[in-house]
Amino acid sequence: MILPDGWKEEQLGNLLDFKNGLNFSQNPNGKRLSFLGVGNFKNKKIIRDVSELDEICLTDFPDDDYLLKKDDLVFVRSNGSKELVGRCVIIGEDFDHATYSGFCIRGRLKSEATTAYYIENLIDAGFLRQKLKKDARGSNISNLNQEILGELLLPFPPLAEQKKIAEVLSAWGKAIELTEKLVAEKELAYSFYVKKLIEDVMGKKEQHLSQGIRIETLFDEVSEKNHSDSAVLTIVQGTGTVLRDDSGRDIIYDRESLGHYKFVRRGDFIIHLRTFEGGLEIANQDGIVSPAYIVLRPKMKCASVYLYELFHTDRFIKQIMAPAVEGVRDGRSVKYDVLKKQKIYLPSLSEQEKIASFLACAKKEITLLRSLATEYRKQKQWLMQKLLIGSIRVKI
Repeated sequence: MILPDGWKEEQLGNLLDFKNGLNFSQNPNGKRLSFLGVGNFKNKKIIRDVSELDEICLTDFPDDDYLLKKDDLVFVRSNGSKELVGRCVIIGEDFDHATYSGFCIRGRLKSEATTAYYIENLIDAGFLRQKLKKDARGSNISNLNQEILGELLLPFPPLAEQKKIAEVLSAWGKAIELTEKLVAEKELAYSFYVKKLIEDVMGKKEQHLSQGIRIETLFDEVSEKNHSDSAVLTIVQGTGTVLRDDSGRDIIYDRESLGHYKFVRRGDFIIHLRTFEGGLEIANQDGIVSPAYIVLRPKMKCASVYLYELFHTDRFIKQIMAPAVEGVRDGRSVKYDVLKKQKIYLPSLSEQEKIASFLACAKKEITLLRSLATEYRKQKQWLMQKLLIGSIRVKI
């Protein structure tokens, strides 16, 4: 790697002292201790508050060397899957009596030539991932160790430039964090709207289901076949149909059998293999789906967004659909012959449409915010790739 004047490469072992975590034996009657486990690394860059950690009970507190301090870097050493191996978080504050898992390695600064935040940016930029892939001859290894970390060669500008780069990247990090927090709040609000506008109303009307209609009155079961030239769709639970080629799933199917697949129109509802778990899904476009699915086509005018949310409420799944579920565990399925006799309460079409319009606007806002967070992440990644090797410089 060709670096700008004043930059140098340094092995991480010259900057950090490493220590593996311990595999603790817990004692329910022992002393309570905050605990950084592998689960705390998901979507985390920094641990700012001890409340973010889990708790364990030990007979005795571990030695001071195993207690976390401000600016410690903690790496995932091993995990059940390879996804988190090499992930890194910073301890943002001094915590009393907080330790870390035996599946982790703690790195503690032993040099004033850099900062924990700058090293975290280098790890986040992918330098460690690249080394893991190289050492594993093309695929991520399932275990990290102190030797690999210590030998990791990283580019470092002068300390003042490091701090400025970290400051720039921190601005993008805060934008991502705030946007993702807003998404979470909007999603919580959306769930509240569905509960108040649909689920609670349905619950109040259940005592008077003479006003309700049977599901078989609302839908026709259809089984149109011989549409092998149509787009092949798959079900994503909580989303509905997507193009199979865009699903990100490696699904093998026999193209010769597509003539047996069932044709769906946009707005049809589908009883699929996991319906018992999450409710009916919707066809977001015309296409064909597995012949194992049951396709339901509305035969009266209704607001599909309203119905979709109704079919995903806990009340519908646990009370209305439950009598139609047969089998055990993953062998469970929904029997439409039973489900179609169940009644649901539907408000007037105009009320359905008002609620559906309101929910559609709320969901569009969430989608736009998610897209904004994704764009911020792309911008930060691009900046990291440029700033951390000196191809773009910051003014000190």
